[in-house]
Formats: sequence, C-alpha cells, structure tokens
Amino acid sequence: MYAAIGGLVIAWALVLVFRTPIQARYWAWQLTRSDESNWQRHYFHRLASLQDACAPAAGSLLRHARPEVRRNGATLLHYARTPEARRLLLAGLSDPDAGVREAAAMGLAVNHDAEVQEALCEILADFRSPNAALAAAALGRMGGDRASAALLDALNREPPLEVKAEVIDGLGQIRVAEAVPLLEAALRDDRPLPAPPLSDRLAQGAFAALLTGPATAPSAARLAGAELELPATISALAARSLRLITGQGGL
Repeated sequence: MYAAIGGLVIAWALVLVFRTPIQARYWAWQLTRSDESNWQRHYFHRLASLQDACAPAAGSLLRHARPEVRRNGATLLHYARTPEARRLLLAGLSDPDAGVREAAAMGLAVNHDAEVQEALCEILADFRSPNAALAAAALGRMGGDRASAALLDALNREPPLEVKAEVIDGLGQIRVAEAVPLLEAALRDDRPLPAPPLSDRLAQGAFAALLTGPATAPSAARLAGAELELPATISALAARSLRLITGQGGL
C-alpha cells in the first residue's frame, strides 16, 4: 500500500515538473498547424504567458520551414529573458527571412544585457556584416552609453546607406545630444532611403493594424484615408532625429 502511495506521489511530482514543457510543445505544435488567425493568436498568447519557459518551444518554431512560423518563434522570444533566448535571437539575425531577422533584432533590444549589447556593437562595427543595419536598429532601441558610443562611431566612419539610415534613426530615438554636429552634416545627404528604418516599418505595421481593425472602432473613422508621413531621404531622416534631440521644430 505504501509503495502504491509513494508511486502516485512520484508520478504527481513528475507531472508537475514536466507539465509546462509538455504544454509548451503542444501549443507550439498547434501554432504550426492552425490556419485561422484567432487560433494562432490563442496559442501564441498561451506560449507567451510562459515567459522564460517558452524559449525551448520558440526554438523549435525557429527551425520550421515556413517563415511565418519562424517569425512567431522569434517574436515569442521577446517574452523570454534567458541565455537560451538570447542565443536563439542572435542566431535569428541570420535567418533568410527579413521578418524573422527584424523580430530577432527587436527581441535582442528587449532582452538587453551587457553581453548582448556588446555582441551588437561588434556586429555594427563591421560594415561588411549583413546584420550591421539590424544591430544599429536594436542599439537604437536599447539606449545607454555603450549603444550611443557605438552609433556615434558608426556615423563618424560613413557607413553604407542602409546602415547610415538605421544609425541616424537610432541616435534620434535615444536622444544622443553628441550626435547633433554629425546629424547637421547629414542634412546635406539627399540620397533616397533604400527602405524606411525599422522603427518606421514597425510603426507602419501598427498603423495598418488599426486601419484593418473592426469598422466600428472609433479609430477607424478618424484614420480613414490617413497615411504616415515618413522621411524619404537621409537628410529628411537626419532632420527628424535633430528635432527629436533638440525639441525644436516639432515632430
């Protein structure tokens, strides 16, 4: 009798220990096979609620063949602040899908610690790296003395156009006063942006989500026909960053 009770106690303890990993694997599997957005949101939020414990399941999603599944995996890691999550996010910067790379960069900005920040600074310092622009975007979200110094150094060395755009945007986002002379020099650069900076692309996505929300939402009527006005050139982007830093000229 005592042996049976002991066995039940051990079995119950094992259930408690492995319950969360089993749930996470199941929800991740459901996320890969669901075609309905409501169910996708349901399983995504279930996984996100696990916070650090979602990292192994997110890692399995990042190995999936479909890019939209990998994007969910990278976005889930925004909720996990573990060494495994940071390792997966750094690896995600090399994913073939741009959406996965961007989600990984923003996840690194959320999971900021000295080790991650130093890794991003090293990536930005090498303009030959395909991830230099994403590193600049992430550092522009993190802020702090180390990020500011890395962005200033990059702009001083005249980076490639895409990297320059992210550096200028980041310096404005984190209000680096020391960047003002360099940004004033960039006002003479009228080259068109190859693409909006990542912060603007994220804003465009959020804006589009508002426009495609329920028709009865008050925001829908107010935003009907509206468009975001985004900088189209390096000089316009530098002017916006100067306004953010100095507070002059509005936004």
